Amino acid sequence: MYLKLRQICLVASDKDQTVTDLADLLGMQPVHGSGDLSAYGLPARGPMSEGGRKLLAEQGVENLIFGAGPDFLEVLFPLGDDTTSARYLRRRGGDTGYMIILQGDDLPHFAALAGAEGVRIVHQARFPTYADIHLHTKDTGGALLSVARHLPENEPGGAWYPAGTAWETMEPGPIVEGIIAVEIQSEEPKRLAERWGRLLGISAKVQNESFVLRLDDGELRFVAAVDGRGEGFSGFDLKIKDRERVEAAAAARHVPLNGDVLSLCGMRCRLVN
Repeated sequence: MYLKLRQICLVASDKDQTVTDLADLLGMQPVHGSGDLSAYGLPARGPMSEGGRKLLAEQGVENLIFGAGPDFLEVLFPLGDDTTSARYLRRRGGDTGYMIILQGDDLPHFAALAGAEGVRIVHQARFPTYADIHLHTKDTGGALLSVARHLPENEPGGAWYPAGTAWETMEPGPIVEGIIAVEIQSEEPKRLAERWGRLLGISAKVQNESFVLRLDDGELRFVAAVDGRGEGFSGFDLKIKDRERVEAAAAARHVPLNGDVLSLCGMRCRLVN
């Protein structure tokens, strides 16, 4: 049974600033999204269905998806102050993480694990080329967790419906090679790691004062909350190939880089060579 970290989703208040930060610091460009994409060298409407655009608009958000090697970083931007995402930003004290999407090959299995834990499935999608389940955040704790698969094939690093198709023919970014870990903080990281472990059928391992669930490609890391923002999706690790470029860009733009950790979109972005 295969389980890969494939996509993460953040929420941010300033679209222009976020696009600039990801481009300047990490060489990442939008590959898909619900708004006008013409400013990013893409078709204005892109391949997203009108149904998808309508759904996001009804939820009060616009999204942009950035390529990260074969993986994807999605950012949601509130379309108004009185929206669920805007309230979430205020509750979390600024830009923050929101959802973690794992690519798996047996959705009924993970749905059964959720049922055994009494965790509600808050959303299910079934399209000709994609299926997923979303587990209720209030039941899982930490973040919105989704397990998804491409249909009919489900190749690791292959076609991925939520990211559209433009990325498949674009040149790889100059810095980022993939998303290899996420970090979830909690006042009770051991309890939360064990909970997610039961939902995914993985035993938590202790590693450097954190609790880790090892996937086939990547890991989920649970750490103590020490920044005053409470429990939530607080960081991610990127595999990179040009650290000097990131360091130079961070210094030029006065963006904090503490050792291997870059402050980005309210998250701790760890750079792994």
